[in-house]
Amino acid sequence: TSPLATLWEGDASSTRPSLPTAQAAEHPIKYAGVSSEDKLAQVRKALKSGGADAMAISSLDEVAWLLNIRGSDVAYCPVVMSHAAVTPTEAFLFVDSAKLDSHVRKHVEAAGYTLKPYADFIPTLTALASTELKFWVDDSITSWAVYSALGFAAADAKPAVERLSPMAIPKAIKNEAETKGLQDAHVRDAVAMARFFSWLEKTVAAGKDLDEVGAADEAELQRKLVGGDKFKGLSFPTIAASGPHGAITHYFPNAEMSRKLSPQELFLCDSGAQYADGTTDVTRTMYFGKQAPAEMVHSFTYVLKGHINLASAVFPRGTLGSQLDILARSPLWRGGIDYGHGTGHGVGAYLNVHEGPHSISFRRRDGEPALEPGMTTSIEPGYYEQDHYGIRLENICLVKPLAGAHKMGNGVELLKFEPLTLIPFQRKMIDASLLTHEEKHYIDEYHSRVWDTISPYLDQPKDSAALDWLRCNTAPYSGKEHTRGAAKHRKRDLLKQLFFRFW
Repeated sequence: TSPLATLWEGDASSTRPSLPTAQAAEHPIKYAGVSSEDKLAQVRKALKSGGADAMAISSLDEVAWLLNIRGSDVAYCPVVMSHAAVTPTEAFLFVDSAKLDSHVRKHVEAAGYTLKPYADFIPTLTALASTELKFWVDDSITSWAVYSALGFAAADAKPAVERLSPMAIPKAIKNEAETKGLQDAHVRDAVAMARFFSWLEKTVAAGKDLDEVGAADEAELQRKLVGGDKFKGLSFPTIAASGPHGAITHYFPNAEMSRKLSPQELFLCDSGAQYADGTTDVTRTMYFGKQAPAEMVHSFTYVLKGHINLASAVFPRGTLGSQLDILARSPLWRGGIDYGHGTGHGVGAYLNVHEGPHSISFRRRDGEPALEPGMTTSIEPGYYEQDHYGIRLENICLVKPLAGAHKMGNGVELLKFEPLTLIPFQRKMIDASLLTHEEKHYIDEYHSRVWDTISPYLDQPKDSAALDWLRCNTAPYSGKEHTRGAAKHRKRDLLKQLFFRFW
C-alpha cells in the first residue's frame, strides 16, 4: 500500500470517496467499426509479434476501446472504472459487476473475457507474474503498483517489452465507421453552434445582461437540443472567456468569477461535446461590437494565417507532428506574436477529447509516432495578451492521403488535413489586406463547405437568425454570395401562404 493511500484511509476528516456506480453500456459495432472479439485477437497478435505474451491494461480509454464499452465514471470522459488483462489463452475484465446489466455482461463474455471483481486486479497480476508469461508494459501509462505486481520493482527487473501500448496507434487511427461517426457528430455540433453563436452575437450586441456562465450554459443547451439521444454530455468544461479572461489559456467560468460579456471585448469560446458517434472540440473567438480595435484584428488575422498554413499543409507520410508545428507558428512570428502551448492533440471517437499518442507541438517527445491516415488532430494556434484578451482558432482535422501524382519516389505517400469542424471564422475579425491569394482561397473553400453542409439543417422557422449569421460569416472573398438559404425561406413562406389561402 502506498503512503498516500495509508494517509487517506486514516484521515477521518477527508474520507476517500467510493468508486462510481454508474452503469456501463455497449458501444455498438455501427459506431465502433471493429468487434471487441477482433480487437482482442489483434492485441494478442501484436503482443506475439512484439515478443510478449501478456499485458495488464489500466488506461481507461484503452479498456473502453478494446471492449467496446462506454460509461460515465469520469467527468467528460465516457469511460468505465475498470482494468483488463490479456494472455494468450485468457482475458479478464476487472470491474464492479453491478455496473453491468445482462446485455453488457453478455457482450463482454461473448468477446472472450472473464469477469472479475475490481479489487482482484493486483492479486491476479501477481499470480500471472509467477508464471513464465512475458509482459508488455507501456511505462508512460503504467502505475508503480502494476509494475510491482508484475515483479518489476527491482532496479534490474525489466519487462520483456517496454514501449508504446499496442492499442495506442490502432485507437488513434479511426476506421471507416469511426470516421463516419466523427463527421456526423461535427455536423450536428456545427448546427448547434450556428444557433448558439447567432443568438450570442445578437444578445450581446443588444446590450442584454449575459455573463460567461450563462453563455456556457446556452452552448450546452443547444448541443443537447440538436443531439437528442446521441448527446451524452460535454467533452470538457466550456471555456467561455470574456475580455482579460481569454488570456488565461484554460479558464473555466464559475459563479464567483463569471464576467459579463461586452460588445467592446473579445470573447473566446472553447467547447465540445460527447455524442454517441463522436467527440467534438472547437474554439472560436468573436467580437460583438461593430468594429474591433485594429490591434485585435491584426492579431486575430495572424492567428488565422497560422491556422491556415498548417491546415493546408501537404507532407510525406512518416512526418512527426513536432516537425509540422512551425507551420502554424511561422506566420504568427511574422506578425510579432506567438503562443506558449501546443498546436494540436488527437481526439477520440466518443472517447477522451485529448487522445494520443500523437500530437503537434514544438516539443519533440522520445518515441513520438508519425501522423498516419485516419488520425485526428486539433489545429489551434492562438495569441494571449495578458490582462486584455485571448485569441484561439481551433478545428479538428482528419489526416488523409493526398491523391495525385508526385516526383518524390515510388515509396512516398503524401498526406493532408481535412477539417471535421464546420463552423465559420468570424468574418469581421479578418483583415483581408493581410491575407495572400492562397489564404483567401482556403477560407473561401472552407466556408463554402461549411455553408453547403450546414445551411440545409437550419430549416426551422426559428433558424432565420442562425442562417443569416452563417451566410454573413461564410461570404466569399471572390465569387457570388450565398443565396440558397434565402431562396429556400422565401419558397417555404410562399407555400405556407398558398396552403392557408386554399385550406
